[in-house]
Amino acid sequence: MTTDLSEAGQEPADGGRTRLEQTMVEAYYLGHSLRRLAAEPDFSFRQITASVCEPLIAWAKFIEERMEAGESPFGTRRPRRPRKGK
Repeated sequence: MTTDLSEAGQEPADGGRTRLEQTMVEAYYLGHSLRRLAAEPDFSFRQITASVCEPLIAWAKFIEERMEAGESPFGTRRPRRPRKGK
């Protein structure tokens, strides 16, 4: 079974949402795994690993928040967000 849009020749029925959710979960857990690896004192690539894990975790949290707010990352319309201070 193929899930790649270019291979399938058509968009998935859910507009890619399931694939995005799976990617978000994988990025979140990969970020946490990398964070644990970077904490190992004898790991020689600690600094670069630490610099990669935080953006992965932050990206996953950002996408989750936007999807919970009703945004569709693959759609053309986005719901209005309340302005700060109002």
